[in-house]
Amino acid sequence: MTPTATSPHTLHPHRPIGRQLIPYATPWVLLVTLGVTAVIIHGAWGVDPAAAPWAVLGLSSTTASLTVLAYHAARARANITQWHATLTVATAGSWLTVALITGPTQRPLLDLLILGGGSVALSWNLRKSLRGDGTDTSSGGWENLAEKVKLAGSRLQQTKIDGPAVKSKLMLDRGRQTMTDAQAAIPHLASAYGVPPNSVRITPNLDHADQADLTIVPRNPLKTSINWPGPTHAGSSVAAPLHIGTYDDGASAHLWLPGDDAAARNATHLLVMGMTGSGKSEGALVLVAELLTRRDVVVWAADAVKGSQTLGAISAGLDWAATTRPHATAMLQALRSIVPARTDWLGQRGLKQWHQGCGIPLLVVLLEEAPEIISESATFVRLAQQSRSAGVILIVSMQRATFTNIPTDARAQLGAALCFGVRDDTDATFALGRGVIDAGASPAIWGNRIPGLAYLEAPGIPEERWPIPLRVFKTTSHQIETVVGEHSHIRATLDPVSCAAAGDTYTQRHNTTPDNPITLKTGKANDTAIGLAENIDKPPIPPQPEPELTINIDPSQPLEPPEIDLQFANPSTSTQGQQVTHEQATQALRQYLIQLRSDGAQSVSPAQLATLRTRIGRSRTWISRQLTQLVDDGLLEPTGQAGTYSFPATDRVGAA
Repeated sequence: MTPTATSPHTLHPHRPIGRQLIPYATPWVLLVTLGVTAVIIHGAWGVDPAAAPWAVLGLSSTTASLTVLAYHAARARANITQWHATLTVATAGSWLTVALITGPTQRPLLDLLILGGGSVALSWNLRKSLRGDGTDTSSGGWENLAEKVKLAGSRLQQTKIDGPAVKSKLMLDRGRQTMTDAQAAIPHLASAYGVPPNSVRITPNLDHADQADLTIVPRNPLKTSINWPGPTHAGSSVAAPLHIGTYDDGASAHLWLPGDDAAARNATHLLVMGMTGSGKSEGALVLVAELLTRRDVVVWAADAVKGSQTLGAISAGLDWAATTRPHATAMLQALRSIVPARTDWLGQRGLKQWHQGCGIPLLVVLLEEAPEIISESATFVRLAQQSRSAGVILIVSMQRATFTNIPTDARAQLGAALCFGVRDDTDATFALGRGVIDAGASPAIWGNRIPGLAYLEAPGIPEERWPIPLRVFKTTSHQIETVVGEHSHIRATLDPVSCAAAGDTYTQRHNTTPDNPITLKTGKANDTAIGLAENIDKPPIPPQPEPELTINIDPSQPLEPPEIDLQFANPSTSTQGQQVTHEQATQALRQYLIQLRSDGAQSVSPAQLATLRTRIGRSRTWISRQLTQLVDDGLLEPTGQAGTYSFPATDRVGAA
């Protein structure tokens, strides 16, 4: 496929006719060359009984190799082109092998050369005529298509095949067309070429408003998973790029977390986002496994929802693993003490940010299922704002980065995003910039149907590559555990500056279990004790609505009646002051929904669950997240009214 491959070819009136006929003469020239070659090799080896068998063996091997090469070289093209090229090479090679033995002038070989070879040459001429010449950027092919997609007057230049992609320079009609016009044509171009919508990308030329880069990927090379080849730069600094996958144009996908003054690149926090089943957790683990093979980085991780189920494979390499909400909150509090201490230490040495060889390791903190920990945390907002310059990098993983899941002030500090498949295009805007989406990025197209596909938007990566989809490597828990274990001898330990600042909160981190909510202290002398069974954050920052969100309230509607205080069979939901775990709270919510369903309720909203959240010590934001999760799991259904969900026809809430 080429960018001109949509209309019948028209000879261009301003080009010499001989030059335009050259592509059509090529198959016939090759046919004649094949016959001449057969005469030469038959005379050189075919008449020699001792040399002929070896010549046949060599020519047969060459034919097989060229056939395989033709098949793989044409993978970027349509199926018919791939098989046409493969069969042509196989047929020509087989004929040449027989001609080596018998001679090309013997019948029926001569007949096959003239009739069969001529038919093959004509078939290539026919396909050439139907698809256009593929290089004439001003011929009827593009002109006719541009007229259809409302880009009449635009031109293509410098069309070339780059791996599986076809790339061209799109020259817009100056003064009449803009980049908005070009990008609005992406769905129509995808339809014309018969490819997925995100296989067509148009990225602007930052130096010329009338130019853009048009990229088409006729066949998606990322449909099948790509096994992790193992760590890159093992034993080197974390400043070296982290290899996490492959782009659809064949290039390696790299990511940098620390900054680099020489490259004018700042350190960055990373948002990892994607719906259930999209591969985001596996992608985060590949990234962390790569980190755990570097010599100057310390990794902490927290998952208060799935706990060891997610972190188990990397647990041997983690300096701190928190698997409950109280202990994850303690980790954030320890970071609040560490950040100013590290900032002071770096500042005393004239350093504005962490860099390789500065004397302390980079500290990377992975927060899996982050909303359970950070949605109402004032601590996290301040951490996100202050920690990058201290050499503390946050990797925040969640399904949807809405304002109910992460404070918008904190989300604005996440300078990089790895966005896996999402439910709809609106969700994509929580992670990717508007320019990336306008250029053709659409993670909603694959959703969770192709786990591992993602877009990467991060410092150090050229902006024109942000709209290119990539596939994160697929790995196994055993492979990760093996790699983590093999590199245990090179991993750094937390520096004395950070250890002293965190104090007992850090030194007793391995003693904290759900059954042992011991009281810990930070390293500051004037700090008070922190009880892990309580919320140690300051009063939560009220959620900030998304700028695009509109809240409609009808003052004519009556207020909802008071809630009925139902009794629950699960004693963990009592209001006697004991700590309710995430699992217990989730179970209580499901029991309450079952009760509502049995009482005849057709829908549910957070406002109806005020009594429940009082009993289990959870906020309205937590309830909203859980209801959204039940929708993602197919256990509730959206009603079209914000914050209200309906029960399905069958009771799947209780069955789950």
